[in-house]
Amino acid sequence: MVFDNTIEIIDAVHLNSHLDRVVFRRKEQFMECPETNNVPIAACVTAHGRRLLFKTIMEAVKLGNNILYCDTDSLFIKRKKWQKGISEGYKNYFKNLF
Repeated sequence: MVFDNTIEIIDAVHLNSHLDRVVFRRKEQFMECPETNNVPIAACVTAHGRRLLFKTIMEAVKLGNNILYCDTDSLFIKRKKWQKGISEGYKNYFKNLF
């Protein structure tokens, strides 16, 4: 029941070690996945993005910087105080990345 996408669980209560109460109902309309979605392509795009972020993290660490935060689409780097602007290492790295 928990993994059935056509059922909506309204409430679940653990009453005792032998009994649970679950209130559920069937969804009025179950929406199928649109034909325009392509899970393998989405997985490849996501994997490529993660790979690029990982490579960028490794390059930043190699240049002596600290990683403050990384998410699925962003990276925050704390540069050394003596660095001004984007270092030559990053410029060359991003030129060759794509």
